[in-house]
Amino acid sequence: MRLRIFSDLHLEHFDEGLYLPDVTADVVILAGDIHTGTQGLHWAASRFSGVPIIYVPGNHEYYNHSMSALRADLSFEAKRFGIHLLDNASVNIGGVKFLGSTLWTDFELYANRPDNNAAFTYKKAVSVMPDFRIIEQPDGMIYTPEESQRLHNRAIKWLEKELASPYAGPKVVISHHAPLANCIPVYYRGDALSPAFASDLAWLMGKAELWVHGHVHEAVDFECMGTRIIANPGGYPYEFESPSFVPDLVVEIATTC
Repeated sequence: MRLRIFSDLHLEHFDEGLYLPDVTADVVILAGDIHTGTQGLHWAASRFSGVPIIYVPGNHEYYNHSMSALRADLSFEAKRFGIHLLDNASVNIGGVKFLGSTLWTDFELYANRPDNNAAFTYKKAVSVMPDFRIIEQPDGMIYTPEESQRLHNRAIKWLEKELASPYAGPKVVISHHAPLANCIPVYYRGDALSPAFASDLAWLMGKAELWVHGHVHEAVDFECMGTRIIANPGGYPYEFESPSFVPDLVVEIATTC
């Protein structure tokens, strides 16, 4: 099965649109931060017509929106377009089970380090990340690191159960936030803000053939305990000349069908 993989296209920053070459694929995977609100779904339905599309929301989809209201809007629009919106949900396509979750983070990436300072990480995240100013929580309050932890824990509880369930074919996990410290670009590893981008989910490795993620604006491709970890982020306009983004990337996964 040929999987075309993207994340972090950030189309809201491209006034004249974004050129992507036509590539033959069996499934298109969009791992979040495609556009704000429901606009990424509209774009995907138009751009990849006739191909199964899997869409996992990122944090930017929720910018300037109420989280609960946008979830409902995303679900409605995805059904209207026939797109598989996976937000703690799964779908079977061609003998492959796709498990999708925004995932968020638990802010504990460096919890075991002696120099870890969770309070400083929280403070830095709140001060520099728009998430904690322009995403509204269900109760009308502004999104917080504590809410990220709560959402992350709920996602992990769901994902653990799904990965433990027997399935005859391969499993592919799709998250927006990254699942391992090694997904963080080298020049940001150890940074106090990195726990806002990734969690340490090493114990889940080996339970899926492939894990696709986004959120970090540098390509990722390595293996951990039998699971291949891949990210193919576009980034912001000034980052788009980066050779790490592969606009025609296709990853093949063996199936029994």
